[in-house]
Amino acid sequence: MTTPASDYLFTIRGMDCGGCARSIERGVAQLGGVQTCELSFATERLRVSGTVAQNAIIERVRELG
Repeated sequence: MTTPASDYLFTIRGMDCGGCARSIERGVAQLGGVQTCELSFATERLRVSGTVAQNAIIERVRELG
């Protein structure tokens, strides 16, 4: 059975620079099941779509700081 794709939108606060945003974006994009991942440093918004679990995204962001 295939897990349906989901779209998530998170607010990510505390980033110091665009490099922080790129690190988080790359780290989340590497999770299994992620189809798209975009993080805007300016708006502090992380958009993720795919079959990845929401908790896995949150945990990865925490791991990345």
